[in-house]
Amino acid sequence: MTHVRNGRAELNYDKVKVFSKFLEVRMKQETKVCVLASTSAGNCTVLWNDTVSVLVDCGTGVSYTEDALANLGLSLQRLSAVFITHSHGDHVNGCTLKRLAEHRVPIYCNVKVAKALKNIHPFLLDKACPLFAFSKGNGLCEGFSFTSFSVPHDSRGGCFGYSFFLRHSSGTHKISIATDIGFAEPGLIPLFADSNVIIIESNHDVTMLAESSRPQWLKDRIVKTGHLSNEQCSAFIQDVLAASTELPAAIVLAHISQECNTNMRAKGCMNDMLAAADRKHIAVVETYREKPSVVVCVGA
Repeated sequence: MTHVRNGRAELNYDKVKVFSKFLEVRMKQETKVCVLASTSAGNCTVLWNDTVSVLVDCGTGVSYTEDALANLGLSLQRLSAVFITHSHGDHVNGCTLKRLAEHRVPIYCNVKVAKALKNIHPFLLDKACPLFAFSKGNGLCEGFSFTSFSVPHDSRGGCFGYSFFLRHSSGTHKISIATDIGFAEPGLIPLFADSNVIIIESNHDVTMLAESSRPQWLKDRIVKTGHLSNEQCSAFIQDVLAASTELPAAIVLAHISQECNTNMRAKGCMNDMLAAADRKHIAVVETYREKPSVVVCVGA
């Protein structure tokens, strides 16, 4: 398994076990992030440390999600929580959401998103369902806290990004995520600033979208209210870095279109911006439709 540690790619050999006290302490100060899948076919991300594991969206099938978590040493039923960004089907797989509810995993989302989800998935109406809807932007859970914020995206019930703050022995790690964002409003910049890891969509290449066979109404929707282009994503991250006193270890590019983009184009655009800004040490991580990304590890 390949890891990115503080911006550097490394190989993790499962058979190599080091039991020194130094590494035991270091592990307790690490936060790990992996995008299990991210495209219009399904989105699911997990972040964890030694005591907490949080799923963001559950847009992949039950078997895939369980297998992907198991390969990371995690399990669906032992998740600390799942957070939903919005109600679109590629972010909420009904069967996976139901399995999470059956395992009594706490499900968090904004009250407007919760209302939309209940209309789509009636099992959420059960009073025994562990659905926790919030209206304010901040919350505190055991082992971590979070901030939610509205992002522009044409979803019933609205769409929300999150910053998660995972505590460890010498401080906290900030992980910020917005996998669907129609355009980057200036007010979002300080919310992403000083993150240790940023997960942000780099959905389409402008030329590939324009030349695609998609209907014009869909092209207009993507450009106006749907998704960020590679250039928009890079420009937003440039502004975030300029507003940050602490730079991220990695920028993870999510929701890359299978028809109107390529990983090479998305990553190349971001790397070009980082090189021009003299930030080449920041890792740029790709995501995929049917396999997890590399694991990003952030130390203390």
